[in-house]
Amino acid sequence: MKCYERSRADTEIPSEFAIMAIVGPESKMDDIATLLTKAGFFCTGRELAEKDEERELYFIVPRWEIGAFRKQWKAVKAGL
Repeated sequence: MKCYERSRADTEIPSEFAIMAIVGPESKMDDIATLLTKAGFFCTGRELAEKDEERELYFIVPRWEIGAFRKQWKAVKAGL
């Protein structure tokens, strides 16, 4: 599983926000989305990743909260 900042190109998202993507097995995506949403981050969508059994979750995160998002992601990842 990995977390990265996705390009905002071709979106109407203001520059003070980032699209954070999490890639992982489809079987864990509901748990990940629930835990990060409970932590205050908004899941904006999901789609198939390049590998057949993986999905990507997308979160719109204010740039000043990217560090907090990554820290929360590490805690969620460790708990799965």
